[in-house]
Amino acid sequence: MMAVGKTPEYRDGNGFIAEVIRTNRRKSADIRVEEGAVSIVVPVSTSVEKIDQLLLNKRRWIREKIALQRDMAPPSSKEFVSGEAFPYLGRNYRLKVEIGPFAPVKLRHGRLVARVAARKFSRVKFHVGYALHGVRCVAGHACPTRYSGSAY
Repeated sequence: MMAVGKTPEYRDGNGFIAEVIRTNRRKSADIRVEEGAVSIVVPVSTSVEKIDQLLLNKRRWIREKIALQRDMAPPSSKEFVSGEAFPYLGRNYRLKVEIGPFAPVKLRHGRLVARVAARKFSRVKFHVGYALHGVRCVAGHACPTRYSGSAY
């Protein structure tokens, strides 16, 4: 699938943050919940208001999938706080949690940097975990779940 636009676009779903992926190759919306991360793939011409309405209409479904995946995930001893070490691409990197407008986890100056809003600080676990491990479906772990529906 070919994404349009270079800067990532995010929408607040009132309890979760959804990554918006715009593409010329879609005629309808596709909502995905993968390891606690929500993404919505939409046609390029879809307005922000329509995206917000889709997220609002499917909020219950999205929250159910996030809760299901959280319950199925193996317990972790990680606390996802600044200074904690995480293996990534064969090396260990320290996590730095910054408070501010949400941004994806990035590897900057030898540290994994996660920026989250103060009121959503507890959700840093999902964003860091998703960035470090990507999308995977292993027996005994939560498998990617998605909803495809018409955008119009």
